[in-house]
Amino acid sequence: MFYFFFLRESHGDIVDHSHVSRLMKSFEKIRPTVPRYVVTWDVKKVLDFLSSWYPHGTLSLKQFTLKTCMLIALTSSDRAQTIQQMRVDQCVCSAKGVEFPIFSRLKTSRHLRRPRVVLCPKWPDPSLDVERCVTDYMARTLTLRLKVVRQGKPKPNQLFISYKSGLPVACNTISRWLKEVMSLSGIDTSYFTGHSTRVASVSKAKRRGANPNQIMAQGDWTNASTFNRHYDREILSPAVSALILGD
Repeated sequence: MFYFFFLRESHGDIVDHSHVSRLMKSFEKIRPTVPRYVVTWDVKKVLDFLSSWYPHGTLSLKQFTLKTCMLIALTSSDRAQTIQQMRVDQCVCSAKGVEFPIFSRLKTSRHLRRPRVVLCPKWPDPSLDVERCVTDYMARTLTLRLKVVRQGKPKPNQLFISYKSGLPVACNTISRWLKEVMSLSGIDTSYFTGHSTRVASVSKAKRRGANPNQIMAQGDWTNASTFNRHYDREILSPAVSALILGD
């Protein structure tokens, strides 16, 4: 397709030819452009599962890491790249919760645009209190971070570190953690990837009454059409036929 647009710019008479036009239309029929997801999964399934991982003192460091990572992904609707760039030396405690300004360059970074701020909010339910999870996670990983420093390695200032080595993790690891939690929660990970947390969270927010401005701020979008085209999806629910056939 890139070559086609290049031809249009340099040889407009060629791409406007009837044969070329018919060829491109046939390509579209053979392999039409479709969105990655037609529907999305229900966030409640994952939240119910994460609620069962409580109290936190009974969890292994791996479980606590996965839970904290997923809660941040769902409540912030951020990409794995953004979550991976959260730093413990740049967090700020506020009345809303714990805030992590991201000064690193992200996919949505623009000149003179304000840095993205990831909020880990307070929540009345202690099993889903993101602020408490984050602060407890930082306290629990302090020993691992000190161990890395004693080994003569750079201080791991990233929020999320390996629960084995204590070293900072990559974006792919964040995505893998999210996908693992989804799988444990009963989500079909053969279809949904870790990135689908953005789709699921903002779709639920819209159905719970979030206005377009709130959704755009949540997803870090500058254009509402981005959400409408790529992220606004129906949540998977029992088919009407199943409701009719049921008791």
